[in-house]
Amino acid sequence: MTVIITKYFIEKTDADFEIYNKLWEENSHRMVFLQRNLPRQIFVTDGIIENKDILSIRFPTERQVNNNFYLKQIRYGKGIQYNGKIWLPKEIWIYCMMEN
Repeated sequence: MTVIITKYFIEKTDADFEIYNKLWEENSHRMVFLQRNLPRQIFVTDGIIENKDILSIRFPTERQVNNNFYLKQIRYGKGIQYNGKIWLPKEIWIYCMMEN
């Protein structure tokens, strides 16, 4: 069984920003950033996900979280296929700002 931890960082205050920004910077070497509206064929290039274990998403809409191709593949246990391999992150980090 594979367990993937999903962490939501919901920024409500300036203090939240400071804490979360520091945490993301400290772990950036472990992250693969999922860009919005990214075509499937260019997500994985040689070496982009080697030795990385966090899939990170900044400021996604609810629709993007629910309908993103890569997140669906991960949720269904299929992972992200590249060069004959399959990558599954250990964690997914989602950063959101609280709307006033």
